[in-house]
Amino acid sequence: MDGLPKGFKREKTICVDCFNPGNIIEIGTLDGKCVAAKQGPRLKHEVEMLKKIGSHPNIIEFMLRIYRGFIMTGVKDGFTLHDYCFDCQTRNPKLREAKLPFSIKTCVNMINQLAQALKHIHNLNIIHHDLKDKNVLVDEIVNEDGSSFYHLKLCDFEFAEITNEHGHGSEQHRMSGTAHWRAPEQESIENKVPVTNKIDIYAFGNLCVEILTFRRSSKELVEQCHPMLIYDVAFLCQSKDPNARPPISDVCQIFGLLDTENNLETMKDFKTTVKWESNM
Repeated sequence: MDGLPKGFKREKTICVDCFNPGNIIEIGTLDGKCVAAKQGPRLKHEVEMLKKIGSHPNIIEFMLRIYRGFIMTGVKDGFTLHDYCFDCQTRNPKLREAKLPFSIKTCVNMINQLAQALKHIHNLNIIHHDLKDKNVLVDEIVNEDGSSFYHLKLCDFEFAEITNEHGHGSEQHRMSGTAHWRAPEQESIENKVPVTNKIDIYAFGNLCVEILTFRRSSKELVEQCHPMLIYDVAFLCQSKDPNARPPISDVCQIFGLLDTENNLETMKDFKTTVKWESNM
């Protein structure tokens, strides 16, 4: 990678997308900070989005521009949620010793972190448009007492867009994103259902299932192994009707309450019957 600033210490290189090898990320340190340098042909828009998003503990942060790219902070290991859920026994030796599968307490905490990141960008009227496991960075943080937790950060805002005054995205970006993670209304060209931030909620539901089961679609497994409220919210997020998907603020409220051991035990046998209505 050309144009890296003086003092950048490279640790490893990642090809972000096998279908777009022009996007390269170098993981390393700069001025004592864990950073990543990203270079590619279409990153000007991503820089603009990151500047608007600003600082959030669960979103990577823009640091400075470089030739054909930028430096971002908040990247430590360079592993993604996809690495943990699908590649932990193969490609990444470090992950072979990871505490997998995730405990329910860890699942709730990870889901809550993702929800908080989405809440932040949705409050700024931004749709991510490509929420998926490969765009969620996961760092294992080890405490002094030997305990550890997983810190998640949302990344890759190349397809992100700001909604109009009605909360709608542009038609030209309707199909932006990755197959399997796209919401049904994105495929609805004839009915012209507006694209809103509810497409992110749909992908978020997919991520919830993946975190809970390490699979892309396993409703029965979620029902058997986890408190009912968790899978209930996850599958509401996956509703085909965008009006039935909850706003991210409500999801944050639920998982924020669950994100303690006592509340998790209290909610173990609770099943929500709430249905959300959108003003769309």
